[in-house]
This record gives sequence, C-alpha cells and structure tokens, in this order.
Amino acid sequence: EFAADYFQCDCSESYYQFTTQTQPPAFEADFPIRPINSDYLDTVCRIYERFQEGDDPQYLKDRLNAGAAFGAFDGDKLIGFIFTHSDWSLGGLEVLPEYRRHGLAAALESTLIRHLFQEKDFRYCHCQVALDNKASLQLQWKLGLELCDDNVVWLWRENEWVDPKQLRDDQEKRIPKTEEETCDCGHEHCNCPETES
Repeated sequence: EFAADYFQCDCSESYYQFTTQTQPPAFEADFPIRPINSDYLDTVCRIYERFQEGDDPQYLKDRLNAGAAFGAFDGDKLIGFIFTHSDWSLGGLEVLPEYRRHGLAAALESTLIRHLFQEKDFRYCHCQVALDNKASLQLQWKLGLELCDDNVVWLWRENEWVDPKQLRDDQEKRIPKTEEETCDCGHEHCNCPETES
C-alpha cells in the first residue's frame, strides 16, 4: 500500500513466483519447435491474448528479437509461442485453442528454459503466474519449478502522474485562510472535510 501510494499507482495484481536452478527434461510435442524473431510480430500480436488493439507492438518486437523466443509450427503456421519478458522472466506463453492439450506448452517452456541455461548461461530461471491461472500453475509443477515463499505484486498507474509539489500547492490554494472563507466545494471552513484532513 505504501509503494502504491508513493508511486501514485491505481492498479495492482498479485502473482505466484516460481523459480528453478535446474534444467527440465526435454518435452516432446506433436509439432516442431524452433526459434522465432520479429518476422512473426504480426502473428504474435494477433494471437497473444494480453496484446490489445491499440497497444504499442514495440515491446513484443523487442522481446522477439532478444534471442529467447520460440514458436511451435503446423507446417508454416505459427500455432504457439513463448518468449522472455524484459526482466528475462519466462512469459508470453500462448497456444492457439485448437492446438491445446498436445503438450505444446510444456515443450515450449522446457525448450526456452534449456536454451537460457545452455546458450545464455543463466544460473536460474523464473516466472510469475496469475493466482487464478490453474493451467499455468500445473505446468510449472510439471516442469519441476519451485514455488517461492513470497508473491510478486505488480503496480501500475492508468491515470496520469501528478507532481507531488504541484498537488500540494493546489491543495494549499484551496484551504480557506479565515473562518469566513469557503473552499471550492462550498463548505464553511470549519466543516470542510478537505480541510479536516
């Protein structure tokens, strides 16, 4: 609550955090998995459920070009993918609904983890899972990741940041200086809830 107030965040979301210091076994899938880059940006934007119309695709482009993104393919069709977020946590896992329950999620995530250990010399991998995402929770346990003791809380603001000094100056201007004055809300000075706080 203190951090949310200090940074003027009006939104928050809690996540479980998982980590591993060992590579999972390679999981086989019915479809081939290979590295992808921003050549697939349009398809990723269309498939990825967290990407909304009007969002800036630059973040996804950067993540696809970071050298840690993999896709599953049915012929030339991209049917699922995974990438790392900007903090290098595992994320961006998406599989088209009609291709789910074929082991693709486990194959994609295990491929990415093994790549990070073998090619990027990571000492550990981690990810965050929404509290209500049962499928992802089961996937992390299946891959042998360990649940951390503490959750991660993401804070962000949807409203514009306000300079605290400007906010204080604006508040001071609204405080009546004498008993006869009234504040902007029309209350008498002694009864104004704004001045009481």
